[in-house]
Amino acid sequence: MKRLIAAVSLVLLVTAFAYAQKEAPKPNVNKALTLAKQGKFDEAKAIVDAVPTHSKTQDDEKAWFYRGLVYIAMDTSSTYKGGADNVKVGAEALTKATEIAQKSGKKLAVMDEASQMSVPLEDLIARFNYAFLIKGDKLFGQEKFADAVVQFEKGLTLKPDTAIYRYAGYAAHNAGDVDKAIVFIGQYVENGGNNAQAIFLRVGSIYEYKKDFELALKAAREGLKIVPNENNLRQIELNCLIELKRYEEATQNLLASLKANPKDVESNYLLGALYEELKNSDEAKKYFKKCLEIDPKFLKAALSMARYGNIGFQSVKREMDGLDFKKDKDKLLALDKLYLERLREAAVLWESCEKISPNEREVLENLQLIYSPSQLDDKVKYATIEKKMKINGFLE
Repeated sequence: MKRLIAAVSLVLLVTAFAYAQKEAPKPNVNKALTLAKQGKFDEAKAIVDAVPTHSKTQDDEKAWFYRGLVYIAMDTSSTYKGGADNVKVGAEALTKATEIAQKSGKKLAVMDEASQMSVPLEDLIARFNYAFLIKGDKLFGQEKFADAVVQFEKGLTLKPDTAIYRYAGYAAHNAGDVDKAIVFIGQYVENGGNNAQAIFLRVGSIYEYKKDFELALKAAREGLKIVPNENNLRQIELNCLIELKRYEEATQNLLASLKANPKDVESNYLLGALYEELKNSDEAKKYFKKCLEIDPKFLKAALSMARYGNIGFQSVKREMDGLDFKKDKDKLLALDKLYLERLREAAVLWESCEKISPNEREVLENLQLIYSPSQLDDKVKYATIEKKMKINGFLE
């Protein structure tokens, strides 16, 4: 009797083991996609999670395709709060589906219920990319820049996209992640992006934050091939050459530019700025004056000339401060007269700037100083400037 019981138990054990080893039913990926469309992502996920291991789906392009769609849909949903790597898992599934489909010759597509048209994988990825772009843009508008970067990166996980690279660069820059901003905008340019603001952001970040003047010079020159009239890039190119002490190259570049176009106001200005950097004030002023001959309303040159006007009266003041009134009375009186002349000359230069840009803070502050009681003591003009400064919020 004991042997009989043992034999029965062994049969039951073998049967149970065989039942346990029997494979689960094939994952119903059609149902999973339907559930995902209904927002039932956990149920859909439970089905497609069996795709990689089930013998009937692990080499099936449709199963992998639907697994990818379900996972990406989780991340594009505004309500699902699942895992952080959903889009990565989804992208890997779509890659696997594409590899299998290329061997089988089958097309990857789903039916759009609204239009009753077949939507291929490429169009679906474009739709997902757009969804991530919209989510990122919304967060950007809320000044949640780091969160916006996350959404943009999800879109880029699926496919390179110039619009996403560009906005990801802006978001990263605003989030304080300059390294990411440089990379994103670099990818934007490599993929054919030609927005001047974006290109300048990258070049300026390399120059200003990274202080990598060789790389900034290279980036500026690459940018100028795309946007040749972007003066900010030309300014950075010049600044890089100055930082690298390549003065002769900088000078020759600008002279060559002026030879081709003598009335190029920006090249004249940059050459003036270069001579100013080299402490050659006479040559600097010569080119700033040329700028104003070409364009009397060119503010940067007007400001540079006005600053030289300040240097004029300030140098006289320093000389006066070093003299003794009793010993150097006559010289002091002569210098005082010269000082007033230089003040008036400076006033004329700053007034010219005011005509070009009436509310420029630097202009108003200098005119306020020159008209003040301790200088020219022009009460009417002083009061007028002070009123403008208050209107503009420069004075309480």
